[in-house]
Amino acid sequence: MKMADLNLVVVAKQDVGRDVLRDIIRKCGVRSLQMYSSASEMLSALKSQVKRWNIFIVDGSFPDSLETVANARKTGGENLKILIIFSGPTKEQILDAIKAGANDFLAMPYSQITVEEKLNKLMGVEKRAPDPRANIFQRRL
Repeated sequence: MKMADLNLVVVAKQDVGRDVLRDIIRKCGVRSLQMYSSASEMLSALKSQVKRWNIFIVDGSFPDSLETVANARKTGGENLKILIIFSGPTKEQILDAIKAGANDFLAMPYSQITVEEKLNKLMGVEKRAPDPRANIFQRRL
């Protein structure tokens, strides 16, 4: 499966961080992306669209983020991959997220490379070859 074939859904607070995450996901090559600013909105959509979504990303700073993960896992089943985003997570937060049904976590701050690695890990997506022009001054001649 290629990045362009993934269907992602993100529930995150409407702020700069959400826009940055959207832009990073787009730069990874993902074409199908739905963004929600509330868990209730996303869970309603999940019931009707769960079969087309591959990865669900949830902002761990929501007060009900673990409940959202558990509900998404229950509705989406084992095929839905769930990634939770934390700011400076503790071991307990990570363990609680995994118990709730998350497959993996992403710690802030993150970069495009980190997000792409997590998506690759979750879906077994083939990695894009680096653009040789991107580091023209670092290449050996």
